[in-house]
Formats: sequence, structure tokens, C-alpha cells
Amino acid sequence: ESRKIFQRMNSYAIYRIAETLRVLLFVTLTILIFNFFPVTAVMIVMLALLNDGSILSIAYDRVHYKDEPEAWNMRLVLGMASVLGFVGPIAAFGMFYIGDRVLNLNHAHIQTLMYLLLSVAGSLTIYLSRTRGPFWSIRPARILVLAVSGAEAVATLLALFGIFMPQLSWRWVVLVWGYSLVWFLVTDRVKLLAYRILDPVKQVAVKGKPGLVAATELPNGGADADQPAAVATKARTKVRVAAFHTDTDPEDPVYHDRSDCPYGQEIKANGNDKPGRAGRRRCDWCTHA
Repeated sequence: ESRKIFQRMNSYAIYRIAETLRVLLFVTLTILIFNFFPVTAVMIVMLALLNDGSILSIAYDRVHYKDEPEAWNMRLVLGMASVLGFVGPIAAFGMFYIGDRVLNLNHAHIQTLMYLLLSVAGSLTIYLSRTRGPFWSIRPARILVLAVSGAEAVATLLALFGIFMPQLSWRWVVLVWGYSLVWFLVTDRVKLLAYRILDPVKQVAVKGKPGLVAATELPNGGADADQPAAVATKARTKVRVAAFHTDTDPEDPVYHDRSDCPYGQEIKANGNDKPGRAGRRRCDWCTHA
């Protein structure tokens, strides 16, 4: 149970740092460059209440964990949080440009537009921070989905009916949602690339079996992994393998049959793989990647 808690704390740390960077960078740069406050004080309070409230549900989220003791990798945590935190303002400035130059909204309505974007995009970031693979690679817990959906619904209704802020047309609300979802998918791809750079997967022999593990899990980051087997970076290829599973995931029983599945790689690296499907559903990564 402690290893599950560690994984949830790791996800929370990445999200919290990323969200703080995203909001602070966008608000600060908008004030310095355009001499304009993109959100009001009330909007900032609502952002904090809704986004911070929904992230609390991550304490009950589904996670994959290793059998070995866990340790903080602050380089990876800060690196991934920074990537997510710097992509966010780029998306926000894009919406700011659309509201100001394309839709020709006044300042008050631009503030509502930006509040809705920051709130919706911030809630979606929770799904990005909780997985090492694509956002759908680990099915989120029901309470997490309900909490995030609830926060997004409240933020949308506040903007749509003009509660505490100028009212937005439903067309503008749909625009913000569509824009946020597109950037959510783009950011997910950027996250995968960042993981490959910050924590590359390398091939080593573990317990007599070849497996793929993160370089940061090896002594000296993989520098001393030349005994007993040589370390070689292996490109991820979509190769089907014999189905296998593990008994270490009782909350989300799945089987794996893809060589590039990061969760299957971790299972094999730890020597916890067992042949067959055992009546389990197929891993989301193996199904959709």
C-alpha cells in the first residue's frame, strides 16, 4: 500500500508544480507584456478551489507500482512538471490571441474566456500527470473522474451563466472546450517525448531475463550496467509477444502482449511476469497505442 501512496504523491507533485508554473507564467507575462490582468482576483480564488479540490481525489487513484522500494527522483519530477508547466502558457496565449484579435472581445469577456481555459485545461492536466504512458494507459479511478468532471462542469456553468464574471456565449464556451481538448492531446504527446529524454528505457538482464527498465532505476543511471549484460538503448517497436500478466495489480487486473508497453516492460524487468491472460482484460496501452 505504501508504494501505491508513493506513486500517487509523485503524480500530485508533478501536477501541483506544473499547474503553479502554468498559471503564474501566463498571468505574469500577460501583465508585463500587455499591461493587462487576464483573470480577476475572484477568478483566481475559483481556480484554486476547483482545481485543488479535484486533485485531492488522486489519493484514491489506480496506480501501477514496482516490487522494489521506491525513491524520489526529483530530476524527473521537476523536469516533467516544467515541461507541462511551460506548454500550458503557450496554449493560453493562443486562446488570448483568439479572444482579442479574432473574436474582438472586450477585456472583461477575455478574462472570463481565460478563466474557463485555465480551469478546464488545469483539470485535464491531472490526467497527464498521473501516467508515464499515454493518459489512457492506466484507467483512472471513478472518484477521480467524478471529481475532475465536477470541477470542469462548475467552471463551465460559472462562465456560461455569468456567475462572479461576465457571461460567455455558449459558442465561445464550446470553442474553449474544443481548444483545450486539442492542446490536451498535443501535450500528452509532448509528455511522452519528455519521458523518453529525461528517463530513457534501456535493455538489461534482470534475474536471468532480458527486460526494459528506466535508466534512472539502474546504478549510476545505467552507467555501470555492463555486468552481466551490456546496456543498449532499444527503440520502441510495436511487436506482439505472448500474453503475460502479474499478480501485483489486483485493483486493475490486465494482461499485456506488446513489447513496447511500458507497464509490461516494468513487470518483466522485475521478474513478476506470468504467462497467459488469466481471464483478464487487455492492457489499455497494448490495445490503443
